Amino acid sequence: MSPPPEEQVQSLIGQGIALMDTLKILLPKANREELDAWATTYRKIYQDEGQTKIDLFDGVKEILEKFKASEIQTVVISNKSELAITATIEKFKLTEFIGEVVGDRDGMKGKPHPDVFNQLIQPTYSKIDKSDILMVGDTESDLLFAQAIHVDACWASYGYGQPEKCRRLNPKFAIDSLFNLWPLIARSANP
Repeated sequence: MSPPPEEQVQSLIGQGIALMDTLKILLPKANREELDAWATTYRKIYQDEGQTKIDLFDGVKEILEKFKASEIQTVVISNKSELAITATIEKFKLTEFIGEVVGDRDGMKGKPHPDVFNQLIQPTYSKIDKSDILMVGDTESDLLFAQAIHVDACWASYGYGQPEKCRRLNPKFAIDSLFNLWPLIARSANP
């Protein structure tokens, strides 16, 4: 089997879709058992080798420190596996800043579907009004998720998303650096 074209892989990464959905596109003739085997292999390689190649975007720790000092809750919602997300958070010593981690779970649709918010996030944070929630993400999946759960979106244009697709979704905010997020948050908190 020859590898899929690099541009197709990059396009799928830029969409931010879940691993199993990505594999279904890349391997359209594979059955469920084969897809599960590919997913298991990918996750093992990612855990063993991919974690060593991960680096934080500039400003992550600084913005999380400001959020914590201002008592702003931070929830990480990803279509990656929870194991991978948690390993990354621990690697960069960010655990104290994250309220909850929600990743790819069997039986639950990932972003942009609203189930993860409706079933896992909203019950935990039910006292927080949706008008006080900002979804920050870099892919169309993130921005569509914000639309699906009816919250404002901030597009991180420096990430992996496809700019033309993300712009068409009209996020309320766009930042070209994480350092630009705090002024938005501070301005919203003190109109």
